[in-house]
Amino acid sequence: MTSRTALKRLGLTPRVVSDGTQILSQWRDVEGGAYVYLYNPSDHPITFSPSFAVQGVPAAMNLWNGSISPIAQYSSGNGRTTVPMTLQCGQGEVVTINKDARPAVHVTGAPPKDGSFLVSKGKIVFRATESGGQTFQLSDGRKTDVNAEVRTDDDRPLSGVPASRPSTIDQWTPWSSTVRTVTPTGGATVSIPSGLGDSQFQQFRLKDWRDITRLNGESGVGTYTANTTLPDGWHANAAQGVQLDIGHVDGTADISVNGQFAGTQITDGRQWDITRWLHPGTNAVQITVRTTLRNAVSKYNKKSTAGQPYGLRGPVTLTPYHDYVVYNGK
Repeated sequence: MTSRTALKRLGLTPRVVSDGTQILSQWRDVEGGAYVYLYNPSDHPITFSPSFAVQGVPAAMNLWNGSISPIAQYSSGNGRTTVPMTLQCGQGEVVTINKDARPAVHVTGAPPKDGSFLVSKGKIVFRATESGGQTFQLSDGRKTDVNAEVRTDDDRPLSGVPASRPSTIDQWTPWSSTVRTVTPTGGATVSIPSGLGDSQFQQFRLKDWRDITRLNGESGVGTYTANTTLPDGWHANAAQGVQLDIGHVDGTADISVNGQFAGTQITDGRQWDITRWLHPGTNAVQITVRTTLRNAVSKYNKKSTAGQPYGLRGPVTLTPYHDYVVYNGK
C-alpha cells in the first residue's frame, strides 16, 4: 500500500493536489483564506490544475511588483478551489484564495487551446494566438462560442541563417551585442557585431557566452540589439496586437522596444504585449541581460573551469493575437 492510498483511507488529502507533478508548494493560512506559493524546480514547463484545500475566490500575486490580479478561470466547491495554470521552468507563483469574497462570473472547464484568458475592466477576454473555434463554459451556466481569426498576413518565411534571425513574423536583422564585463580588477567593453547564432542544427538559438571566445569566463551586462520590419500597411487596433517572447535567458533581462521600456523578465515563458510601441517600417528591439559574478570570479581565482551559462538564448519570436470578449460583465 502506498502512502497516498493509506492517507486516502484515513480521509486525509493534501492541502495542495498537483496532478502528480513534482511542483513544490508552501502554504500560509491567513485570516479569511490562504496564500499558496508554487514553484517548478524542473527544466521544462508544467501545465497542471492544482487543487487547494480551501474554497473561495483565487487571485494571482505578482512577486515582482506586489500587485494582485483576478484569475479568469477556476472552479470551486466541496471545500476546494482548482486553478488551471502553466509554470515555466524555475517559475514561482503565489495564489491567494479569499474565502469571504463573493465569486464573480468566471470561466470553468478545461484550459483553452492556442490562447489564454485575462480579466480587463470587469470583462473576461480570450486572447487567441491561432485561428479556430472554441466553446467556453461560464460559472453562471452560460456558454460562449468564439470563432477566432488571428491576423497572419504579416507572417513570412524565415530567410538567411535561421539561428541569427529567430522570428515567426518577419526576419530579424542578425543580432549584435555589446557587453560590459565586470571583474575584480575592473572591466572592459566587448562588442560582438554578428555571429551570435548557433549552427543550423540548433536553429533559433543564440550562443551561450561560454561559446564566444571573447566572452568565455566573463560576467557582466550584455545589450542585445536587432531590428524587425513591419509592412507599410500594418496597424494595431483595440482587439489586435503583437506579443514578444524572448525565449530563454541565462540571467535577468530588461526589454525595450523602439526606445520604450517594456519590462523586466526573470523567468522564461513570459509574453510581452508590445503593440503600443510598434509602427510600420523598422522596429528596434533591445534586450539587456545581467549575469551573476560566478564566471568572472572562477576565472579570476583560477580554481575552477566550471561555469554557468550566460546570455540571451532565444528563440525571440513575435506572435500576433486577437482578443475576444467571452463575458462582458453583465
